[in-house]
Amino acid sequence: MLAAFVLLLHRWFRGVQDLREVTRFVARFNAMAPPEHQVPPREAEAVLRGYLGEEFLADLVDDETSANIMYSLLFMLAHELALTEEQLDSLVAAASELVTTVETNRSEPVRLVDLTRVTGCWLSSAGCCGSPRSCR
Repeated sequence: MLAAFVLLLHRWFRGVQDLREVTRFVARFNAMAPPEHQVPPREAEAVLRGYLGEEFLADLVDDETSANIMYSLLFMLAHELALTEEQLDSLVAAASELVTTVETNRSEPVRLVDLTRVTGCWLSSAGCCGSPRSCR
């Protein structure tokens, strides 16, 4: 799920220069979600910005809260990108390949910065349609 979330996040926010768009995105999600499924805004913004490159922000949110936020916002990202069934299938395959690419020949756990770097390379070189293998 993490890889799919990061791929969608980078695809959605590609080219966005104004960090206030992160705040607006979280606000749109919370406005649409029932109260019991809303995400804490400050923590959600930290998670999004953390996976967009400000790694230190992701460390400010505990793992359980971060996972719940990513799970919730994954569906919002897919919805706002209006992905087709074929694109969703491609996303799942790319996410799996991304994880394999990052984990190959590693003795330590995959770090956020590794996943973000490979994702950024893959998105810029392949436009979300190619293989992340070339970005090792």
